[in-house]
Amino acid sequence: MNAKRFFLVVTAMLLVGLLVTFAPVAASPNPQVFYQTPTADADGRIFYVVREGDSCTTIFLLTGVPIETLRELNNLGAATKILTKL
Repeated sequence: MNAKRFFLVVTAMLLVGLLVTFAPVAASPNPQVFYQTPTADADGRIFYVVREGDSCTTIFLLTGVPIETLRELNNLGAATKILTKL
């Protein structure tokens, strides 16, 4: 193999290596959301602070408080539409 051909092969291998090393990586299509399970205080009460994106269903799944009870405690009447994200 002559020097020119050797140089071209080595250069091509280096370029392929650089392209593979620095190629952009696609982000995960559905990033995971982590929720911290609330724990009871000394009186046995559980306080949950609603975060943006929470729904009655996610609060129910985290706390065990039925959706109907959440509606009553938060004055959400029968006409209030409950949207679930599950």
